[in-house]
Amino acid sequence: MISSAQPNIRRFIEAELESSDLFAHRVFQEEVEQYASEGTDELDVQRRCWDEVANEYACNLGHMSIVKREFFDQPVYRSDYLDELVKTGRTRACNGHWPMQACETRFAHRLEADSTYGFSLTERASAMKAAYASRFGFDVSTDVSHADLVNIVAARAERFGMLADSQGGIRADLGGRGSVRVAIEKGYSRPIFQVPLFVQVELDGRHADKSFRDCLRHIVPGFSYFKLVRSNRELAYGIDAYLVFAKALSKCLVASSAFQMPGESS
Repeated sequence: MISSAQPNIRRFIEAELESSDLFAHRVFQEEVEQYASEGTDELDVQRRCWDEVANEYACNLGHMSIVKREFFDQPVYRSDYLDELVKTGRTRACNGHWPMQACETRFAHRLEADSTYGFSLTERASAMKAAYASRFGFDVSTDVSHADLVNIVAARAERFGMLADSQGGIRADLGGRGSVRVAIEKGYSRPIFQVPLFVQVELDGRHADKSFRDCLRHIVPGFSYFKLVRSNRELAYGIDAYLVFAKALSKCLVASSAFQMPGESS
């Protein structure tokens, strides 16, 4: 098991997203940060928690319970920082999510109590998506078939130097030891309300836990705002976010000391 010799996976992936003009995660994160009390360390603790949860979840390929803080097998990376927060009672599970600090808990409570608040956040993300679609001239028909989506994803992938595989997915190589793959849901409903993509990881013959496909928010808090689709024009934004995420995650895993085979020196 490794300790602190880790790249900051969350911040690296977010930087890659933002360099591609993909900012929807900020809608969530910046809003949460506004609920931190002045004169306290709440904001610093929240950000550090996001960092550490991302490192744990990514390096262990999702083989853990975020809520219960349980690892399904010997952890590749375990955060001493998070262990200390639990030990001191500084953090706890809240509404099925862990860890939630005071500022995020306040945000979640308002989100539950005020439906117009959640709608306003979605509107902010939609404005970003509309501007992005206009900039790249992206438009598609109302009814997007699976074959259409395969072609759209492949065309978007070329912008990031990524190629489609024989099954219609997009792969980012892990130095010959596996891949991070963006795959297309086969049974998605139409009209599309969520980007019908998911991420798969294989590293040294080990596959990411099945929960990984739906829990990218553990690595990039607020990633759910990339998934939401209010019109097909917003698909470009979400598709590109998945592709950039996959390519950035592959770079992190290759760079991380967690990428070492058992018995290799750190």
